[in-house]
Amino acid sequence: MAAFGEMGNAMRILMHSMACPDRSPEGALALAEELGLDGVELICQAGYRCALPPEATFADARRLAAQARAVGTKILALTPYAKGMNAVDADARRQAVAELSHVIALAAELGCEVVRIFAGAEVPLEDVDAALARMVEPCRQLGDVAARQGIALCLENHMDTMALSASLTMRALRTIDHPAFGILYDQANLDFMKAEAFPDGYALQRPIRHVHVKDFRFGEAGERYAAPVGDGLVPWPDIIGVLVRDGYQGCLSLEYERRWFPDQLPPAEEGLTRSRDALRAMLKAAAA
Repeated sequence: MAAFGEMGNAMRILMHSMACPDRSPEGALALAEELGLDGVELICQAGYRCALPPEATFADARRLAAQARAVGTKILALTPYAKGMNAVDADARRQAVAELSHVIALAAELGCEVVRIFAGAEVPLEDVDAALARMVEPCRQLGDVAARQGIALCLENHMDTMALSASLTMRALRTIDHPAFGILYDQANLDFMKAEAFPDGYALQRPIRHVHVKDFRFGEAGERYAAPVGDGLVPWPDIIGVLVRDGYQGCLSLEYERRWFPDQLPPAEEGLTRSRDALRAMLKAAAA
């Protein structure tokens, strides 16, 4: 398995399992291979069909890894949803560490390179200092677990967490101060949260070790509508250009949000194909 500083020689395009809530993980693997993508980012959460439950066994993970090999693809990222690392209650923090330590071990069995990590649960701004202080030791424990497995833990700028902007994400990363941690860059989240626009949202966050690629637009009343990549307002051609320029060698994960917006997006087979083709065209143009 590649160490978290050595993730390959070129950007790879993944399919996030958010794209196909009607499929099993095995079905998602088959779709990724059918679409010619480089692998899958798999949700790790109870109650969602296209996910590996956090309580899955190592045998479960090995069976799924074998299925990936059988269809000719890989599971390269695992995405859990635990937020308890900054909880006031010490038992809740310990529970989050235990859950995520197991998830990291599952990720190693799957052959993943990356595990997405939330920056705790959202707190009022006046409580951020105290919440970050509570989160340091749990996250460093997780960093030690991940480092032993050669896996990167990537903090994502994400709503309902303490990473509500690029600057807050970096504040959390610097406070944790562990080499296994890096950034999961999601400009669409920053735009939706009305945080830093590109290029500031990109320039503020380092090191970027994983990228979520999705798109959206606003309606006349300010409501959010999900869109295939290239059909929305996120400036992906410019973002891909700077990623190429800066030598980014991680994954571009198509976070096609059909799980949350099934009435706004065409089926994964159609929307992912459009998104894949748009992203490939951007990569080709940036490399020219």
